Amino acid sequence: MRMSHSMKDTRMENKVEFVNGTNGQDNFDPSAAPPFRIADIRAAIPKHCWVKNPWRSMSYVFRDVVVVFALLAAAAYFDSWFVWPVYWAAQGTMFWALFVLGHDCGHGSFSDDPVLNNVVGHILHSAILVPYHGWRISHKTHHQNHGNVEKDESWVPWYRSPGKTGSHFNPNSSLFSPQDREHVMTSQACWIAMVVFLVYSSFVFGSAMTFKLYGVPYLIFVVWLDVVTYLHHHGYEQKLPWYRGKEWSYLRGGLTTVDRDYGVFNNIQHDIGTHVIHHLFPQIPHYHLVEATKAAKPVIGKYYREPLKSGPIPTHLIKILVSSLKEDHYKGCPSPKTRPRKHLALLKLMTFTVLDLPNCCRCIGTQKSKILLVCLAPLIVYPSLVFHLVNPNPKNYEALHLVKETPDGDLLKYAPYSSS
Repeated sequence: MRMSHSMKDTRMENKVEFVNGTNGQDNFDPSAAPPFRIADIRAAIPKHCWVKNPWRSMSYVFRDVVVVFALLAAAAYFDSWFVWPVYWAAQGTMFWALFVLGHDCGHGSFSDDPVLNNVVGHILHSAILVPYHGWRISHKTHHQNHGNVEKDESWVPWYRSPGKTGSHFNPNSSLFSPQDREHVMTSQACWIAMVVFLVYSSFVFGSAMTFKLYGVPYLIFVVWLDVVTYLHHHGYEQKLPWYRGKEWSYLRGGLTTVDRDYGVFNNIQHDIGTHVIHHLFPQIPHYHLVEATKAAKPVIGKYYREPLKSGPIPTHLIKILVSSLKEDHYKGCPSPKTRPRKHLALLKLMTFTVLDLPNCCRCIGTQKSKILLVCLAPLIVYPSLVFHLVNPNPKNYEALHLVKETPDGDLLKYAPYSSS
């Protein structure tokens, strides 16, 4: 059957409109409502990308756990200051890899069996002092409200809207519903068990060795967690929109996320850098995210921000991170000279702790003091670095819009700081 020229022209026009996502307009506005639906993106993703293979998922757990214990054994065997820095960087990265797998369990993308997901998730997250259910529930809220400056539970630029308080450790927190409290308490018990294990390890192996084997890699993991999550929601060269009120939708919010290329770390951290499709469809297993992203890009068009290509080591992200920490904040914040640099201050605190605490451990006289220091250090630094975004002090800063509103008063667009 031959197709008429008019039909061919119509199909070509539709194809162009559908692919570029801008209705053929050259002046692309990333805050404009996309001309496609989330169902269109879903339809473009191959069916096998939605299939969760528990055996394949478990193979990644086995791989990571073997690497973790191999690194642990090697570091303990050599016990050399030539080896420790390499071990800390490698093991901290592997702790981050374990977190990503537990993160998949929380999303249900690990398998279709909720029992398997929760058991594996508790083991992986408790091993790195993350309260599994508390984090899982609040992270689900984050996904459901991504790009919504009023409701997102994390990573709103600099300071969140008033009234956002809570703790992953408190079963009665406003982050959780009454039916969540039993789950949160279960995760608390697992978390406490890990702390007890670390105390026991301090008695058996010594507090300094325990800190070198676990404490420093743990802090490196926290850096990965903070930096990677931050970069997936900030730091793009063209400022991304944030929404509120009726202008927000799940699709528009998801399209404000950013993919990143982490070089050799892409595979190690289970392709968490493919973040746009993950945010739109968190049920897709991590091992299908790259293929799903490739299939969805023709539909998303210019609403997809192509990540900068990385070398083996993603050093290009350092410049992006530093620039974003200086610029990406609410318009109406205090001047750049007076506003707090929360992220930078906390990173400096972590650096000081990593460099100085091993010496402190050797200098403190009593065994009890050493154990207390080793146990309390991660318990203090971790909540301050990660959970400060869950419980800020909103009284000091007004939740001002990011820039001027549209005539209907609902859409928020992002812009650099202005003192006017």
